[in-house]
Amino acid sequence: MPARPVGGNSNAQQRAQLNRVKRTESAHANAVENVPVLMSAILLALYAGVPTERINLVGLIYSCARVAFAVSYIYTEELGLSYIRSVLWWIGTGSCLHLLWQAGQLLNEKAGF
Repeated sequence: MPARPVGGNSNAQQRAQLNRVKRTESAHANAVENVPVLMSAILLALYAGVPTERINLVGLIYSCARVAFAVSYIYTEELGLSYIRSVLWWIGTGSCLHLLWQAGQLLNEKAGF
């Protein structure tokens, strides 16, 4: 029987912990990369005059999707379940795209197009 390392963790357990730390760092980096998309969508929507209720709703949808995405990113290790992460990413990104579309519609109306 192989000797157990001090602290009782096997190599497999340590590897799993290291993989989770790497996924946590990746989830954080992904969140940081997506903040400019949300901020630009919100700022353009405010400039265009999108109702604040709509902006707040999109912000809530985005936030919930991103939190669920991060949890899924960190704790999902099976390939089949990792597709949920993609759906959550698209929900968050789609909410920003929706807000940009709403702002574009209002700006086109103001410009007479």
